[in-house]
Amino acid sequence: MCPVIRSSLRARMLPHADQHYSMAPAGNAGDGLRLAMEVGASIEADNIGNAFWTPVSVMRTADGKEIRFPHLILDRQKPGVIAVNQRGKRFVNEATSYHEFVEAMHHSHETEPSIPAFLVCDANFLRSPYLGPIDTPPFYAVRVFPGDIGTAAGLKTTRKHTYSTATASQSRDCSQSATT
Repeated sequence: MCPVIRSSLRARMLPHADQHYSMAPAGNAGDGLRLAMEVGASIEADNIGNAFWTPVSVMRTADGKEIRFPHLILDRQKPGVIAVNQRGKRFVNEATSYHEFVEAMHHSHETEPSIPAFLVCDANFLRSPYLGPIDTPPFYAVRVFPGDIGTAAGLKTTRKHTYSTATASQSRDCSQSATT
């Protein structure tokens, strides 16, 4: 997909798109959506959210390669980790679902800088992640950004499995177009 189309589509569909990191492969650029839109299809954007959110940390290797890590279930919700915004205020229950965690980031960011947020733990957590206060230096913080593990938006369709366009007369049967 053309970078301009891709960035404008991301900006339209994702809150804080400029600070959003997808876990989708880099080659997944929305080409299927672009092709469908070129023949008149439209994207369903009347969703609670347009993606399945997850907090993502981003690291760079010595050679500059970007590595993204989704904080799904292995660390964020365990006792001994706290999530704070850029003012050091807790804004979410760390044990909530990864989707709701990012929704809380978006909501908190409306009033206080919360993108990126930070997952904070201490040395005890790194040795043994069990219940306890976060009070043993050194302390560690991982910057996390809104991210996704897939899109929740897609092409508008009718009950007859045709895609929906601006005018009904332009509707086209997807099963027929797939075979031609």
